[in-house]
Amino acid sequence: MTSAGAFARHAGQRRYDFSIAWNRFTGRLDVGGTRMDLTEDLAQIAFGWSISPKTSLRVAAGGILSGTLMGVGPSVPRGTHTVGPGWVGSVQVDRVLLTTEGWRPFIRTQGTIGVSSTGTTDKATDISSTFVATDLRVGLTVGWMLGDRVVGYGATRLFAAPFYWFVAGEPESLSGQDINHYQVAIGGSVRVGDRWNLFADWSFFGERSLVVGLAMAWWG
Repeated sequence: MTSAGAFARHAGQRRYDFSIAWNRFTGRLDVGGTRMDLTEDLAQIAFGWSISPKTSLRVAAGGILSGTLMGVGPSVPRGTHTVGPGWVGSVQVDRVLLTTEGWRPFIRTQGTIGVSSTGTTDKATDISSTFVATDLRVGLTVGWMLGDRVVGYGATRLFAAPFYWFVAGEPESLSGQDINHYQVAIGGSVRVGDRWNLFADWSFFGERSLVVGLAMAWWG
């Protein structure tokens, strides 16, 4: 997040940012009425730039480091499966709807499209398979500048997109979607120096995740 004063000082210039982050993700998936629990640890880098005074574009890529996938029921393999390694990528458009002024909050909306692929290994049989997930989501963020260095916000996100589990030995892939198609999150950032920000985002209701990272912004 960037203060209104910074935008005023750099009027007419393009804003760029680069970030690196770690993400612990927990999701509840549904395959034919059967629940599957997925946990992943991810590391990502992202590069963003402003395409207009109120609109920015961000491209992210990273790796799925580890995780677990648990399925129970007749329609999916039983037991616990290890997850990783794998990859993930996304593109996000961010639009400022309202800028902050005094106690008035800023309001932003986001649209994201993403895809990931990772291997899974059955702990009991050591059979390897492939898990591919897609992601389409929209979000709304409302927050405040707390002084010139601290930002706090709350966010809601809605999403819907299928995943495909290509299980070894199965004639067709197993497909399904998330049980929870929403996130409720809080987060914020602290500016360190002129260009660096420490940030965190905690989704505590619906799809769960914890993201922490470091970002750098500059103007050109």
